[in-house]
Amino acid sequence: MPGTTTKSSSQPVHLRSSRIPMPKQNLLPKITGILAENGISISRLVMPTKPNIERMEALQGAAAGLLEMKKNVDRVEQEIRTLKAQRDAAEGSEILDQSEEAGDGNKHLVRLNFAS
Repeated sequence: MPGTTTKSSSQPVHLRSSRIPMPKQNLLPKITGILAENGISISRLVMPTKPNIERMEALQGAAAGLLEMKKNVDRVEQEIRTLKAQRDAAEGSEILDQSEEAGDGNKHLVRLNFAS
């Protein structure tokens, strides 16, 4: 029949609230937890208007950014702890070497604490 539309050319009916993009599955529990701490539920918006959905997307993006930043901070803090441990071990071996070179017969390990 002429003038008949096909299913491929028409848009299916959908609710605006069903179009809210969800975060990645591995981040979903953490983002949900962050938003829940602030009293925000991502399961359902009461008024799913376009501005509210945009705000929800912005909040989810901010929470994901916060998680990424925390991951980077944790990684850098671990690197700092590792480097401090390596420095302390190197200083300890230097002190031991200096004690042995003195040849005073007393094999005492002198430990110096440097304020960090």
